[in-house]
Amino acid sequence: SRAAPRFAVRANDAMKWPRVSILATSVRSPQAPPTQGAVPLPYRVPNPPPLFVGRERDIAALNAATAQFPVAVVCGPGGVGKTALALQWLAQRGDLRPEHAMLIELRSGEPAEDPRVQIIHALARSRDVGSMAWGDILRDDDSIGGTLIDLSEAVGGWILLDDLHNAPLEAASALLSLLSRYARKCRWIMTSRTPPQLAELATQVLTLGGLDEPALRRLCAATAPELSEAEVCRAVEASGGSPWALRRLVTASTAPGEDRLLGGLSPGALEFLQSLASVDQTLSLDALRTFAPVPSDDVMQMLLGRGLIQRNFKGLRIHDVVGRMLRAAASQQHVAESAKRIGGPLAGHRDLEAAIEGIRLLLRSGGVDQVCTSLERCGAQLVEQGHAPRLWQLL
Repeated sequence: SRAAPRFAVRANDAMKWPRVSILATSVRSPQAPPTQGAVPLPYRVPNPPPLFVGRERDIAALNAATAQFPVAVVCGPGGVGKTALALQWLAQRGDLRPEHAMLIELRSGEPAEDPRVQIIHALARSRDVGSMAWGDILRDDDSIGGTLIDLSEAVGGWILLDDLHNAPLEAASALLSLLSRYARKCRWIMTSRTPPQLAELATQVLTLGGLDEPALRRLCAATAPELSEAEVCRAVEASGGSPWALRRLVTASTAPGEDRLLGGLSPGALEFLQSLASVDQTLSLDALRTFAPVPSDDVMQMLLGRGLIQRNFKGLRIHDVVGRMLRAAASQQHVAESAKRIGGPLAGHRDLEAAIEGIRLLLRSGGVDQVCTSLERCGAQLVEQGHAPRLWQLL
């Protein structure tokens, strides 16, 4: 309430999420469509895993789905290889140039963000649109949807939208309906743990099951050739068909009876993972250093090699399976203390997305005064750069 008058939040409209209206101090004219050029590294599609086995039928099914409609969804449980399959399929397209494809990772978080606004931010940054008239864009659902379609269609190509399950079900359905109706030049591949709730997309959903035993054995032999036949059998059976789980099982150095996922970690490495589990987005090393001692290079490589953390051009994040497990095991007191310890430094960070994550954590732990201090520092920038919907949601 202390911050609202300063940023002229029109509460009656803003309460109708995701129909959010923010009165900025100045409203700019809409920008011209972006020109096509190289996609910045944070949004560039990475290479698939160096070892990709099996999935021939799934590749063929994705071929068929993408040939007949602009939207395809790959569904399956965590760790089954949804993103790896999409990356492998894109890599096999010999005609695909780097500027014709981009990756957008939907952030998790509670409360969940509107995926359409996240996508607009990513499209604008990837095409260097510059300043945008966010007051006009966020005026209503039609403006949000129209901006998303205009930005994506101006460039065309392929967009891999990762982790659609992080969006609220209703918002995910609205996004899929929008793209199914209006996407033409731009083609979309999405990954999700939950199948879409749209009957018209029934033929466009590829449900990914676990890898079959021969493929798991080939993966195991390539990853840990020193294992005996009995050890291979145990690892394949324990993996549940997940290539991610199999790699964890055969690369972890654990003592008998230790947890195979986190066993063998030093106290410092485990503390680092627990800190990462408290945040809901990728953070740069600079942001991470504000609240956690960063492990040495060899420990970091070990964590990456075991798949416990993931790295992209934006920074590091914990694997969502590991994060969910650590959060479930933590006490309520530990969660609150971690939110306060981490939220304060992040809320003061110069990176605006890190600052928003810090604000989220502080509000969870009751640190309202620190939130107000952060808003006095960077609130005007947050509104100007289109973060008002997320900020209002949190407040």
